[in-house]
Amino acid sequence: MALLTGLRVGELCTLKYSDQEQDRLYIQRTEIKYKDQNGKTVYAVRDFPKSESSMDGIELSNSAIKILGMIKRMNFQNGVKSDYLFYDNEHGRLKIYFFNRTLRKICNKIDIPFRSMHKLKKRMLWSNK
Repeated sequence: MALLTGLRVGELCTLKYSDQEQDRLYIQRTEIKYKDQNGKTVYAVRDFPKSESSMDGIELSNSAIKILGMIKRMNFQNGVKSDYLFYDNEHGRLKIYFFNRTLRKICNKIDIPFRSMHKLKKRMLWSNK
């Protein structure tokens, strides 16, 4: 989804079903990470995106719409009880580190250099210019 839409990983992991209206996706929140007063890392959802342009909505390609449908079906089949698209009933909303960790595992398995979600987004944007 990130590569098809250009979403930041923090926006991707906070997507909700209600963010999609037909062939448009509206970015309304992002994940933030900070240390609390005890030094513990906290992952929270901020209810507005990183930039104003994110709120304009993204036109979804047919491939992106198809993938969103697949995600919704998988969530339904797995009994996911959340409006978040990327959610696990045992662990809750999937955080940024989950996406990067999964991407690292895939890169290792197919023996290619790891690039974070952020680096992939940057590369995708440059290649589309």
